[in-house]
Amino acid sequence: MDNFTQLRTENYNYIKNKVINEVTLEKKEYQNKRFCFTSANLRNFLPSLDIDQHETIYQNILINRGMLLNETKHISMLDALISKNPNLDPHICNFDEHKKNAKIFCTYHLGAYRTIIGLLAKSGLDFILPIDTNTYNNQKDDILALVKSIQENYQTQGYFQIVDAEKPDVGILLAESLRENINLIIYIDGNSGTGGVFNKKADVQNVQFLNKNILVRKGIAHLSYLTKKSIIPFISHYESHLAIYPIIELFNAAIPDQKVDLQTYITNTNNYLWGILEDKLKKYTEQWEGWFYIHKYLELNDKANIFDKTNDQITINNDKKLCLDILRYDIFKISADNYILNKENYAVGKISTELFELLNKIKSNSFSYSDLIKFDKDIKLTLDELINRKVIF
Repeated sequence: MDNFTQLRTENYNYIKNKVINEVTLEKKEYQNKRFCFTSANLRNFLPSLDIDQHETIYQNILINRGMLLNETKHISMLDALISKNPNLDPHICNFDEHKKNAKIFCTYHLGAYRTIIGLLAKSGLDFILPIDTNTYNNQKDDILALVKSIQENYQTQGYFQIVDAEKPDVGILLAESLRENINLIIYIDGNSGTGGVFNKKADVQNVQFLNKNILVRKGIAHLSYLTKKSIIPFISHYESHLAIYPIIELFNAAIPDQKVDLQTYITNTNNYLWGILEDKLKKYTEQWEGWFYIHKYLELNDKANIFDKTNDQITINNDKKLCLDILRYDIFKISADNYILNKENYAVGKISTELFELLNKIKSNSFSYSDLIKFDKDIKLTLDELINRKVIF
């Protein structure tokens, strides 16, 4: 076993144990909002998955992210991912052409996604990385340090800048940079654009993505067309969680054709770029961080009902163990406050401690209707309504 293989194996075991402990604590304290939304996203975008798989997928996403953050902090490990990777096609690392004619490199939060930044830094390319405000405020210094360490290790001197993608004038800055032959690297599945991901008034396009339609920004394709710069998609994945080296794939460029009108180019390009990710997620589901937040790309109804309308006729089996309909509902806490999530339409409601504790009992599948009535006769009306509204069955 070589040194890097040993380090990665040790890193995997360390991160796995750390994540298991964190997830166990989340569940114990019901501070599991992130899991509830991840489960809702898996339910809606990949409905063929068994709901029993959701927790394992969630855990593996956290493991993958933990390993990635650890490995990119250590230049020797990142160097091995870049320089000794037998899966890396040599032509992917030939960036000489892009020093003469800047490109937009498009990538995704899948697999060893930070390795792609490492490849650009190693090549000596001048490039800019636009990121959302939250990442800019919390990770900017770490990313700058990462790129600096790579450039020092390989003795390259490319220009590198990080910009806040949510600033109003960012489009002008990026266009000017491309015209000055400075490349861009864009994580399209984290591209919140001006005003952030919740700014639905921005110029967006409806894209079919897995089992749902999402609203995505037109900005990158628009920028490509106006500056006449091609978009080159990269994507990374591991064949398994125990794989030592990631696979990094380069796809055909989206090349702006002035014979095609702007809107057609934008539509076709966004469908193409999101289609690459869609295809990979069917196999490498557990390696995408986007499951934590893809619901933010949906056009949700702010007035959606949490519960179904009541049905006048209900049938109650007194002895059957009651179940929370976990395909449609889940509960979580934020600090001491209690919430219920409708996983079908993402409606969230604050609930009382008493109702939270009742639903938590029912979620354990250990109590029948008659059991619960024996404990507390006053909850009969509540149980009847929950059954009526199909929250429990």
